[in-house]
Amino acid sequence: MATVKEAAEAFALFADGFNKVVKDTIVENKDMLEELIKEQLYSGVNGNDKPLRPTYLNDPYFKSEEAGHWQNKAKSYMMWKKKIKPPKPSFLLDLPARDEKTPNLIIKGDFYDSITAIPISDGVRISTQGTPFGDDVERKYGSAILKIGTVSRKHFIEYFLEPALKSYFSKFGL
Repeated sequence: MATVKEAAEAFALFADGFNKVVKDTIVENKDMLEELIKEQLYSGVNGNDKPLRPTYLNDPYFKSEEAGHWQNKAKSYMMWKKKIKPPKPSFLLDLPARDEKTPNLIIKGDFYDSITAIPISDGVRISTQGTPFGDDVERKYGSAILKIGTVSRKHFIEYFLEPALKSYFSKFGL
C-alpha cells in the first residue's frame, strides 16, 4: 500500500504529464488548428461563433474612395465574390454555408495563407504572418477571427486531444 506522500507524488507526476500531453498535442497539430480557423472563416463565423461583421452591404469600405472600382458597388462586389467563391458547407466541420452577405475574407488567399499557429510556452498563439494587411483584417473584423470556435474546438478535442489523452491514461492503467 502506498503512503500518502507516495500517492501525492504519483498524482503530481500524473498531473504534470497530463498538462504536457495537452500542450504537446496542440503544438504537434498546429497545422490543423490553422485549418480549423480557416474553415470557420470560410463559413462566415469567427471564434466566438458569431457571423463576420460588417457584411458586404454594411462595410464602410465600399463607400470610400479607397474601394476604387467597387466604390458604392457593395452588392456587385458581393455577387462577384459569390460567383468566384460560392458559399458551401465546411468540408471539415459541421458548419453551414455562410450567408452570401457575409464576407469570406478570401480574394487571392493571402490572408488565409498568413494564418499561423506559433508555439508558445502553454500551447500556440494564432496570428497572421507574411501579409502586410493581416493586422488590418484583424482590426476590421476583430481579434475573434483568429480564435478557435466551439465547433472547431469540439472537432479538435474529439479527433486529436481525446486519442492523445486516452493513450496517456492507459499508461496509468486508467
